[in-house]
Amino acid sequence: MEAAGMKTRYTLTLILTFVLVTISYFISLQNVHAEDLDSTSQLVKTKYEHILYDKEKGAYFDTRDNGYLPEVVYQVSGGKIIKEVPIEEYLEMAEEDPTKNEFQESVVKLTDKTDTSISPLAGPVVYYRYTESSNVQTRIYGERASKIVENPTSSTVRHAISYSTSYSHEFNVSLGTEAKNAVIASVSYTWVSSASVSETVEMDIPPGYWGYWRFDPLVRKSQGVLKKYNDGFVVSEQNVRVLYPVKRNGQLDGYLVPVQGKL
Repeated sequence: MEAAGMKTRYTLTLILTFVLVTISYFISLQNVHAEDLDSTSQLVKTKYEHILYDKEKGAYFDTRDNGYLPEVVYQVSGGKIIKEVPIEEYLEMAEEDPTKNEFQESVVKLTDKTDTSISPLAGPVVYYRYTESSNVQTRIYGERASKIVENPTSSTVRHAISYSTSYSHEFNVSLGTEAKNAVIASVSYTWVSSASVSETVEMDIPPGYWGYWRFDPLVRKSQGVLKKYNDGFVVSEQNVRVLYPVKRNGQLDGYLVPVQGKL
């Protein structure tokens, strides 16, 4: 009996240790990487989901990049920087999340309605029509678009850093070729399947920091209802959202964001 009791206590100890270690691990995942911050940093939450503010440095910290955002970002149009944008103004801009579900109701609703505006004799037996309800311009959080450059010296160094990136369109639902073509044909702004951009821009990197360019693409966001017809009858309808790139002079438009962190 005594041996059984010792075995039970040993098992409970192991379980408790595992639970404590697990809790500590998940807490650590929610903390910003300490090596990316100054030792005197005092980070506070902001109204922006992924942005903290460092009161000691007087700078914003993006938790997605684990890096600081300097005072200005650059608006890029036609492959060239057209102006500087203060970081506060940039953060106030709408940012689209391609992964979020904006439609609370089911995306597919079967009906038995007939559309009297369409004659089944005028086209194929089965066809699609997309009715757009809105089309707005917004930006999305982009990817690292350059190599990471380090400055291990004791003074600020200006580096010419090349960046390159691309963006293709994204639908919120899986659609066949005919359905996609119906959407593409009906968007109210020029459709662009994909676009890319590349350039070399100088960045001042403080001593003891690393830096790279992130590019946040400008996109059009079209929303509407896609209906499938069979012999003039609506057999299904879907809420559709599609994001597609904004292109000017053959290149992707967007914002060039400098990201920097402690070595």
